[in-house]
Formats: sequence, C-alpha cells, structure tokens
Amino acid sequence: MRDEIKVRLLSDRAIARGLLAGLPFIGSAIFLHAEIFHQEWEVFGLMINEWVVNQSRVLSLIFWLIGLAGLLFVTFIIPSQFRLIDRIVCTSLTLLMGTLSTAVEAVLFLIYI
Repeated sequence: MRDEIKVRLLSDRAIARGLLAGLPFIGSAIFLHAEIFHQEWEVFGLMINEWVVNQSRVLSLIFWLIGLAGLLFVTFIIPSQFRLIDRIVCTSLTLLMGTLSTAVEAVLFLIYI
C-alpha cells in the first residue's frame, strides 16, 4: 500500500497568528462600548473600576494601535518558512478583523455620539 500524501492548503500557525494579531481590534471596540454606555460592569462578581469607563477612549485607541502594530508584525516579520498563501491568509485575517472592528466603532460613533 502506498502512503497517502497529505496536502495542507494552509498552515495552522498562519491562521492562528492572523487571528491573534486581530484580537486587539476587538478589545478596542469593547472599550468603546464601555464609554458609550457609561455603566459599571460586573465581571465574575467584581465591579470594574470607574477609571476604565472614564478612560475608555484612551484604552480603545491604545488597543487599536496595538492591533495596528500586530498587523505590521504579521505583514512584515512573518518567518520566511511560511509560503506565500500562508502570509496572505495571515495578513488578510488581521485586516478583516481590524476593518470590521473599526467599522463597528465608526457606526457606534455616528449613532451614539
């Protein structure tokens, strides 16, 4: 019997890096929601400090900049062991998450502020 040759279209590490690099964009949208709704959050029985709610624009911007740095890292500092398709998927996942989160933030600003 002949061994089957497995063809991997995409690397799991490329997908994971693309998704992880896009997570700060989602964090940015969460902090923006905190500012818009001006309410104290209860997480696992603990009240979130009012400082987080008051400084949520700054935290949102910081997380967005971290996401942008992650995008630049994923785009330019990907190891050369990845194939071209892996680099494209990694960068496009990060871009997709960043674009969607930024669009949600823009809509929230237009509606609520």
